[in-house]
Amino acid sequence: AALVQRVLNRFLHKYLKNVTTETATLWGGELVFKNVELRLDVLQEELGLPLVLTRGFIQELKVFLPLRNLLREHIRITLSNIEVVAQTPKEHDERNSIRF
Repeated sequence: AALVQRVLNRFLHKYLKNVTTETATLWGGELVFKNVELRLDVLQEELGLPLVLTRGFIQELKVFLPLRNLLREHIRITLSNIEVVAQTPKEHDERNSIRF
């Protein structure tokens, strides 16, 4: 579990909210996380798109650890069904403005 947490922290923590090994299920060397929330502020900054990201998550994130051959095989990270909702800055401003 400590090794997986280090992998998560090193490669994914920057982009994902609240991902710890305690929130995953383990089956045969594979950790499975469901409905992982994305850190939109980081994605927004790094992608530099002319859009405002309003919501984002990964339906399933898998981390496979080759437990029998950890020194010779790679750790595999698989992301399935990534969903990001975005708006143009104008739409975002209009939805968040207070009207009297």
